[in-house]
Parts: sequence; structure tokens; C-alpha cells
Amino acid sequence: MRVRYAGIVAALFVGSVLSPGCSRLLSLGNPDVLTPASADDCEKFGHELEQAVAADDAAKTTELIGLAGLFRRATADFEGSAEYKAELRKHAEENARNDPFVPLLLASVRRGAQVKLLRIHDVDGRSRALVRYISPRGSVEYMNFLPARGSDGLVAEDIQFAANGELASQTLRRLQLNVAAEQNHGPPGHPPSSARVWVPQIPKLNAMYRQCIDRKYAEAVATYKSLPSEVRADKSIFLRYLWAAEAVSDTEFLLALDGFRRQFPNDPGLVFQNIDYYRLMRSYDAALQSIDKAEKVIGGDPYLNALRAKLLVKAWKFREARAAANKAIEQEPGLTHGYWGRIDISLAEANHPDTLAYLKKLTENTGHVVGDLRKDSDFAVFVRSVEYQEWVVWCAARKN
Repeated sequence: MRVRYAGIVAALFVGSVLSPGCSRLLSLGNPDVLTPASADDCEKFGHELEQAVAADDAAKTTELIGLAGLFRRATADFEGSAEYKAELRKHAEENARNDPFVPLLLASVRRGAQVKLLRIHDVDGRSRALVRYISPRGSVEYMNFLPARGSDGLVAEDIQFAANGELASQTLRRLQLNVAAEQNHGPPGHPPSSARVWVPQIPKLNAMYRQCIDRKYAEAVATYKSLPSEVRADKSIFLRYLWAAEAVSDTEFLLALDGFRRQFPNDPGLVFQNIDYYRLMRSYDAALQSIDKAEKVIGGDPYLNALRAKLLVKAWKFREARAAANKAIEQEPGLTHGYWGRIDISLAEANHPDTLAYLKKLTENTGHVVGDLRKDSDFAVFVRSVEYQEWVVWCAARKN
């Protein structure tokens, strides 16, 4: 039950970088003119995004998320010739077309992921739409959208991913600034650099980006580890490594999480990353404390009660786990994870009647299709019970 990267993450917004051959060119011209959305417009944006993703509408999802504008605005104040500005703009459009965020998001929803608008809230005097993403494997990410109105309607001006601890524009801009400094470019007052650390690594950085898009995560991790230490220590690059590491193995993911904790000890993303870190370390009390902190940051979510239940089961605290799972079900009856929390408890207690009861409630209240339990080792004892036979009969009756 990871609370980390779920196949889509802000690391995807890093984008590729300009090749050394483009170093004569620079900035974008005027950025898109946007007006921060009202609370009502934020709610409209959130519901439209939720509906577009559920309908597998790539065009509408792309329009609402607005990656091209985000890429353009990240370097809109860079100085340089008209030719360079045109090249940057062209590069931003290419990055937006090639970025896998929307395709991966929609593909994961087709496999059972869930996207839900949790609430509209104010941050620093501006309304935001907080959207929860739960992957098919049960991992979660919170996407805090900053909707705005432009000439074409509502669009996300920026996005903050909880586990990254910063806006997507910051993640993207940091990388572009590093490269621009060595190319004697950047925004007004941006100091040039003669270090030649970043520009020579552009082919590797773009290769790592492509490896992540192609889901060649082990290769992406290997590419990351071949980079100079200064580049590896950059937060934008480290976030990309975290995403790839999560997909490689628990061991690699734990190494990446530990490295991030040491490199960025005060980063706000640690509030969420620590849940996974302590879970993988089997420090369940610390993981539960991390959930408490994360809940305060996002303002609450029934999913976190379901996650509590699962961790409490691992800590053999069944009474507390039952209360947490029940609360998740009460708060959001359509959320499958609360029922799975109750089922985890009943499996641990070998309480076959309870397992049967909550399998039925899961199916009836959420429409979730439960697979063949005989193929799941967690149900090895249950499938030898009388209640399992009753489950099989009940499922057959529903199909008829």
C-alpha cells in the first residue's frame, strides 16, 4: 500500500532539456495570460477533470491539465534572441506532446485506478482543487491543482504533488536554470556558470527521461547512478530517480527514499514519503505517525483511514485496525480500500464469516469485481472454509 509514486508523478514534468546545439537560442516571448480561478471555477475544473479521466477522454484531460502552457511559463522570463525564444517555445510544445503524464493517467484508470476531487481549499489566498489519485495497486498521490481562466477556458496553471513537496513548475524550472546557467542564459540576473557540469549530461538526462517514458525503470536507475554526484543530488533529478526506483523493487525504492531523506532533510515532501519509508522499514508506529501528519497537511481523506487499517493489521493491532477501516467505509462507502481493510483484519484473525460478509459488502457497495481468490495466497486458509463455498455460490447467483 504505497503512498508514493503510482505510475504518474510530478517527476514526469521535468521534461527533456535543450541539446547543446540549441545553446545560441533563448526565451519564449510573453507567457500565457491567465487569471486565477474562483472557488466555484475550481470546483468546476475538478469535476470536469474527474469526468474526463473517467470517460477516457484524452483531448479534454490534456486541455484541462495544460502541460504546454506549464512548460512555456517555466522559462517565460529567460532572456535571449528572438530565435532562442522561438526555439524554447517549440521545445516546450514538443515536451508537452511527448510527456506521458496524461496517457499513463488514463491507462492506469482503465486498469482500475481512481481519480476523485476531494475538496476545494485555499492556499496562500488562492483557491485550489485537491484531487486524489489511487493507482490500480492501491498507492496514492494527491494532486493540488491551481486552476485558472485563459482565453480557451479553465486550465491548470500549475500542480503541486504532495510527495514532491513543490509545484511542478519549480521542479521543471530548476533543471532548466541549471542548464541555462552553463549556456549563459536564463532570467534577468541569473548568474552564468563555467562549471560545465550540466550541459555535457544532457544526452544522459534525456535518455533517462525516455527510459522512464518507455517504462525501462531499471535502465533509468542505472543511468541516474552514472551521472555526476552534483547532478544526482539535484532535487528535480532525484525525484525522477525516486519514480523509477519505486517501479524497480522495494529495496531500490527504500534506498532512494533514504537518500532523499539525507539529501533534503527538511523537504515538505517527506511528510508523505515517510509513510513509505517507515512502512518498508517495518516501523509501523512511525508510519502511522506519518499518516497523522499527512492527514493534517491535506485536510483529511477516508483513504488514509483505510491505509491506517492495513498498517495496524501489520502491527497486530486488530481492534484499532477495525475502527480505522470502519471509519473509512463510513466516510466514503464507495471506496474499495476500506472494505479491503476489514477483509485484511478478518483474514489475520481467520474470521471466515467476517471475510465473507465484507467480500459481499465490497461487491454490493462499490461494484468491484473480486478475482479468483484461489490465486491469492492471503486467502489460502479462507478458500478451504465453508464460507468460501458460500461465496462461490453467492457470486454465481449474482451472474444469473
